[in-house]
Amino acid sequence: MDVWTHINFDRATRANREKSALWMLDHLDRLPELLDALAQIDHARSVKAAYILEMMALKNFEAIVEVLPKLALQLNHFKSDSSQRALLHMMTLWLAPMTVTKSLNKKTLEAITEHCFDKLIGKPEAATAVQAHAMSCLYYLSRVNSWITEPLRAILIKNMPEQSPGFKARARHILENLPQ
Repeated sequence: MDVWTHINFDRATRANREKSALWMLDHLDRLPELLDALAQIDHARSVKAAYILEMMALKNFEAIVEVLPKLALQLNHFKSDSSQRALLHMMTLWLAPMTVTKSLNKKTLEAITEHCFDKLIGKPEAATAVQAHAMSCLYYLSRVNSWITEPLRAILIKNMPEQSPGFKARARHILENLPQ
């Protein structure tokens, strides 16, 4: 039976996302099907898959940690802000522990760094939540790649005046925590 018969929802309420994520966590053998849906051209299914993965990460991070390196290398393939927000949120959760950022291979580190800088520089119209998660990822990555600190600081300072209150709040938080 298709995984979508168990996890499909009409509205992306927290309750619906949670119910689907819990079902997936109980049926982790079906995770490849969810990842296939994430990669589909069908926008609605791809976004729902991203939402479910994000909720899975919030409920039981260890259950999905093995797929994160592969997703990190594919971040550029996801065009919608909804998918980007969910995926970058998972990346932020993943990168927070210093042990993870220190253990990333060069290819994964570069892919995430480039993608996040692109969200702040190349796609300034990206949703605030996408940019906020990109900032956080870059902050975590700057702890192991010190060269990230100065460009990140410059971008945040430059972009803050014309951005939303949410952007400004996250940028202030990141700037306060960046080493001088």
